[in-house]
Amino acid sequence: MLTHRQFPLTQQQHELWLSYLIDKSDRFNNFLSYELQGDLDHDCFRRALEFAYANMEASRSVIVDASEPIQHVLPPMDFSRLRFAYRDLRDSGDQCPRDAALAWIDQQNRQTLDITAAAGVIALARYGASAYVLTIVFHHIFMDAATARSCMAMIEQGYGRALAGAPVEVMRDSDMQRYLDACARVTDEAREDARQLWRSHLHGRGLSTDLGVRRRSGQMEEFDFAFPTELAAGVRQLCRTLRITPFIFMSGLFAAMVARLHSRDSVTVGYPVNVRPRGQPDLLGFYISRFPMALDIDSRTSFRHLLDVVRAYRKDISRLPVLDFTEIRDIALSGQTTESGPDLNLMIGETMIDAVPLRLSGVSAAPLQTGIGRGQHDLGYFYDPSSPVLEGRFQFDNGAFSGAQMHAMAQCMTAFAECVVRDVDTALDALPYPLALPF
Repeated sequence: MLTHRQFPLTQQQHELWLSYLIDKSDRFNNFLSYELQGDLDHDCFRRALEFAYANMEASRSVIVDASEPIQHVLPPMDFSRLRFAYRDLRDSGDQCPRDAALAWIDQQNRQTLDITAAAGVIALARYGASAYVLTIVFHHIFMDAATARSCMAMIEQGYGRALAGAPVEVMRDSDMQRYLDACARVTDEAREDARQLWRSHLHGRGLSTDLGVRRRSGQMEEFDFAFPTELAAGVRQLCRTLRITPFIFMSGLFAAMVARLHSRDSVTVGYPVNVRPRGQPDLLGFYISRFPMALDIDSRTSFRHLLDVVRAYRKDISRLPVLDFTEIRDIALSGQTTESGPDLNLMIGETMIDAVPLRLSGVSAAPLQTGIGRGQHDLGYFYDPSSPVLEGRFQFDNGAFSGAQMHAMAQCMTAFAECVVRDVDTALDALPYPLALPF
């Protein structure tokens, strides 16, 4: 029988812990919500949750605030910290029980989690004979998209086992040794190499792109668009010719669009870096993080050159350990000679996390909303590399941009893509600029 274990916090978790101490809100809640239809066996579902809890250290972790915060992994078969909330709204008197269920689930998603007591909460609202709304909420210090997928897989496995009469049992070894092995790879020498890279990349730049955005509402809006089929095929063919990924292409396209629309000669974009050890997609305490990619946009150079710069950045960053973001920020601000104005936080991502599938025998589970990968940024662009038309999505603070401006950005990215697919050596200042844009 496994006993509880204690893990030191990773660099990324230290950042999240400090943010939690400053701002105990729902800012870092990651959640997955589903509408369930079918004959859900309540007892088996509860045992499925216990199975996932017993076999995922992330789900039964808490942070102990001692002289130095530590990650305390609770015993796998002690379910006293498994937070499960259930509400039956069938006879609640509400005119629309489904709306009441959705509102209650939204409250669960937006609650402030006490990560010193539990990693998260699972909530189930019943509004009909065979109709439910389910949500699973964890703080980001314990869960990201990869661990969310593992959690859903564990719930599916546990539900199937419970229906077959199998007991709840521990079937996975502890992550302790994998975790310690991963931490041991981050040597002092490797960290100094990382500092040198960030100094060369960011020194004196600051982290502001200063596009004059002054309003922050805190409410994220979305705008979806896709390339025409023929254009998407042309982009993929160009990427094969240049031996780059579509993500490198889309990163360059996004940066060129922002620079052009806002007359900038440099852009800093939050760029995803997978710091997990290879082959360990859900290792506790490690995430896919976003770090600043600073790009000089010389309008006289070609789009091909911009892609080369993005490719070199990705190669350099992926081979070095991740530093504490506070240290990266300090490097960026050191030597800065100009005062930063209001900054625009830009993000780019390689996937649109619409849903993580959940398959329960005899029950259909339709994803409702996903609160994973929703960064605190003013403008983000995320696209689905598996989509045949490279379907993309802008996420933006609705106090920063309007829907009309989002439509203009989509127009601009499409026009740029059409041009560089024909000639990737087109100079950036020669890329077609749609007229009468609302900026």
